[in-house]
Amino acid sequence: MMQILKGKPISPGYVEGKAFIYSKNQELKTPRYSIAPEQISNEHNRLHCALEQSVQELKNIEKKVLSELGQAESQIFVAHLALLKDQKFTSKIKERIRKDLVNVEHAMDEEIKDLAGLLSELENEYLRERAGDVRDIDRRVLRHLGHGPQELLYSIPSDSVIVAEELLPSDTLHMDRANVAAIVTECGGDSSHMAILTRSLGIPAVSGIADACSLISNGSEILVDGEKGTVTLSAGRKNLDSFHVSKNRYNHNSALAEQEEYKKCTTVDGVDICLMANIGRIEETEQVIRHHLDGVGLYRTEYLYLRSADVPNRDTQTEAYSKVAEKLGDLPVVIRTLDLGGDKKPGFLSAEFENNPNLGSRGLRFSLTESGLLDTQLHAIAATYKNYRNTRVLFPMVMAVSYTHLRAHETSLHLVCRLLLE
Repeated sequence: MMQILKGKPISPGYVEGKAFIYSKNQELKTPRYSIAPEQISNEHNRLHCALEQSVQELKNIEKKVLSELGQAESQIFVAHLALLKDQKFTSKIKERIRKDLVNVEHAMDEEIKDLAGLLSELENEYLRERAGDVRDIDRRVLRHLGHGPQELLYSIPSDSVIVAEELLPSDTLHMDRANVAAIVTECGGDSSHMAILTRSLGIPAVSGIADACSLISNGSEILVDGEKGTVTLSAGRKNLDSFHVSKNRYNHNSALAEQEEYKKCTTVDGVDICLMANIGRIEETEQVIRHHLDGVGLYRTEYLYLRSADVPNRDTQTEAYSKVAEKLGDLPVVIRTLDLGGDKKPGFLSAEFENNPNLGSRGLRFSLTESGLLDTQLHAIAATYKNYRNTRVLFPMVMAVSYTHLRAHETSLHLVCRLLLE
């Protein structure tokens, strides 16, 4: 009997392939045993050796991804490196070994579980997705401690649809790309690093299908619709024909769209139109270039704040804005000052929202009331403009000018206006 499983579309495309159940192979039992006090030093040494090997491995991966996919994708593994090099993280593991008199594998696994658990409970979706990265790091270090296979997805049958509870960044990177037709997971959102990598690799993907590993039989023929976010089991001839029609239409439209992207955007009466992109993340800049757009008409900077556990400082913001501006060369980049408020509030902000925040403290008004936010961001935009003259600035949700509110930021505003009007 035909069954349609509904999930979330992660990466577009239509695929007919055979299910390859991966989650059953993902289980890794971490050994736990007690140690004597005189063995503590040896466990610490084992930890340092495994961390050093993991760091070197990640450096090589980061270089490879940078050359093959680009800087945005390589930053995934730069983040992994940052945690492995974090002295506080290492110290906590060593303290568990010393205090609980347990082996390094168990101590590290417990520390990772605590950290991943904290991330999973956060309201911010992007930060919740980072729990998978933490688990990925755990598995890498455990492998260098002698546990777990080298590559689980290195060699799989052709036309395989990987079905997993969760696909970690390393899984996505090391899988046999020539034989992977699509990916289906039980968890993971569109901001997960798995999603970023699958879109970059052009692999159709669907997530959010509960119990997918149990409902889908290994080796069974399935249909994956990356547009609607559905997976069809035991499709009949009528459904299969309909799927093929949709697939052919998608491939045809994609090919036409790619050809049209090279043409000038002009109305039938000869008026040129400047077609620009709205982006919220640095990695989306690649799409601007790939699709031959005329620049970035709106850079939503609030995502930089929503992704961070701390307030982004001037250097962090300048680096982010500069990466976009540098990537686009002479194409314009319109940086919108943060539009926080409404349903967008990072945990580190102290301001209390009103009962109807969408009509109250929002956009520029919110930035003006939160100490230091606007000044820091304006200085970062100005610093970016000094090196990249394609930078512009936009203030969100402005209906009228209140000189009382703006007077405190007069110096910063004059600095930005003077630079951008030169």
